[in-house]
Amino acid sequence: MTELITHAPGPGRSAVPSAGPRAMIRTETRIGTRAEGRPDLRAEVRPQVRAEARIETQAQTDPGTSASTGPATGPGARDAGRPAETHPEPDAGPGRPQGDGPEPERSLALALQRGWRRCCPSCGSGPMFQGYLAVRESCPVCGLELHHQRADDGPAYLTILVVGHLLAPVILWLWVAFRPEPMVMASLLSVGTVALSLYLLPRIKGALIAMQWAKRMHGFGQAPRDGV
Repeated sequence: MTELITHAPGPGRSAVPSAGPRAMIRTETRIGTRAEGRPDLRAEVRPQVRAEARIETQAQTDPGTSASTGPATGPGARDAGRPAETHPEPDAGPGRPQGDGPEPERSLALALQRGWRRCCPSCGSGPMFQGYLAVRESCPVCGLELHHQRADDGPAYLTILVVGHLLAPVILWLWVAFRPEPMVMASLLSVGTVALSLYLLPRIKGALIAMQWAKRMHGFGQAPRDGV
């Protein structure tokens, strides 16, 4: 506005320094009075005077607005007096832990090692099985509930897969190297197959249950009991 009045022709032109909203309104009022008879200049002055009057009203209602900074202009001037918007954090939901934050990540490698040793995947001390393949309801040491496991027939399938891949090259090597009698070869391989299967089956089942616990599958993702 100061630049507009400074370059306006006429005997009353003068440079108006910026001295706050109130001084600008008084100055524009005087300039508007002098500009009577000049419709082109009054048409440019009146919208600016109205804008400065709105800024003055906002400055009176908002104590935090300082007059020394001058009038605020631009698209963000309308949002200057608004309070900052706050975005609430999303609800944790049934699948996310409440309170102090997310639970610590469960180590898959450590859980597989403990499961291979047929121990509790949480503490590594308590036994996982009660007998050869029967899984305990809970760990007798840390109290972790183990009845959530869903191993089903997975350990048997994996045992057959591993034993078959291990004995296939052995069968080929025995036949090429020694050419044993068929009955002798069948007897030896049958004993080796049964022994290897009985050794691997509970260990593979323990590792599979430990993987389910580490990945929070089935019921293992629920909040643990006190002391777990």
